[in-house]
Amino acid sequence: QTGPVWAADSELYLQKYDYDGNPQWSNPIVAAGPVVFPMGNWSQQSVADADSGSFSAWTEMSGNAQSAVVQHISGDGALSWTGGVDLSANSSNFRMSPQLTVADDTQELMAVWREANGSQSQRGVYAQCLDSSGNRLWGANGTAVVELNSNYEYLDLSVASFGDDLIAAYIEQSVNMNGDIYAARLDADGNYVWTGGAATVTNSGSPKSDMMTGKGLGCLFIAWTENGSVYTHCLLEDGTLGAPDAGGVLLVPSEYPTIQAAIDSASDGDMVLVADGIYTGTGNKELTWNGNEKHITVMSANGPDSCIIDLEGSGRAFTFISGLGDDAIWITPEDVIEGFTISNGSSSSYGGAIYCYYGYQNDVSPTISNCVFKNNTAVYGGAITIDGGSSTITNCVFDSNSADYGGAVYIGSAGGDSGP
Repeated sequence: QTGPVWAADSELYLQKYDYDGNPQWSNPIVAAGPVVFPMGNWSQQSVADADSGSFSAWTEMSGNAQSAVVQHISGDGALSWTGGVDLSANSSNFRMSPQLTVADDTQELMAVWREANGSQSQRGVYAQCLDSSGNRLWGANGTAVVELNSNYEYLDLSVASFGDDLIAAYIEQSVNMNGDIYAARLDADGNYVWTGGAATVTNSGSPKSDMMTGKGLGCLFIAWTENGSVYTHCLLEDGTLGAPDAGGVLLVPSEYPTIQAAIDSASDGDMVLVADGIYTGTGNKELTWNGNEKHITVMSANGPDSCIIDLEGSGRAFTFISGLGDDAIWITPEDVIEGFTISNGSSSSYGGAIYCYYGYQNDVSPTISNCVFKNNTAVYGGAITIDGGSSTITNCVFDSNSADYGGAVYIGSAGGDSGP
């Protein structure tokens, strides 16, 4: 910052680091600035996308009002949107403290912010969704989570993605400092999901502060301070309160030492949830299961940047071959692989990281989403071979894979179907 403290010119710097703390950009990049941040409430935030990039948000002075602004930064440190994007075009209102999340499937940016009219006599909460080009998808001024009103202030705003929906939580505080916690879920079009709009998390009417949230499996954990004590609650995806359903989730490595061990113990409909880390060796490669017995999801807890299957130059991560008779497996779109970086796989034939072959008795068509494939090699399909069936590959990144045929993905026609 430079200049007087009440109107300092400010710049927001970012740097990217690897797991060993080494900077990945030759110099930090300036994501914002020089701009004027309002004193006390500019509330900068950064969140990662699925392509090694990130989004940053901040509050800046814009004339006599305040604007909630966002920027996308690519994995190599380039700014995607010249000057950033205002989440709302309503320049007569104050838009403050933007909070960000990224849609799981579309990877579109979703944001919420506190808003007040020009005289600051009315306050509310608004939301916006931006596509990859920075276009506003929920109208020029966003959509109201809470309409402007003169009865309440809205504090400790937070947001989390659930699929392509968002859940925003906030403290609604009256002029006498009493308040309660509410949450609202908006779908991909910015419409309310829950009947009645907002879900009531608390109803004590006592003063509350320091609210924090954390996303769980199918729920949002909410913690806050009240009357000198710390409280917590669990808000389920359907807007009701209660304990999360932890059944059907097998944890690697806290419960099972390897990914295959958890797969072998899973039942139909279960999820194998893999914690952050680098997974190598037997039990973490050549992974497979039989869909005749169960359809399951194998996914990372926190996405591909945090969970890596390193094949160390030998073998694949996942192999599905339909087989015959007692060996005939059946893999459908209900069988899901999600959220891994799969690197350094090698095959002397098909699919350096994943091989799906439907040439015998049953279909082999898994869903592969939000994965990063890096430095894998094969003769056919450096990262993936889909030989028959109708597999779905969504929101995946392919980097430095190689093959004689199909450096990233090879599509064959075994079983008479070549449409992934």
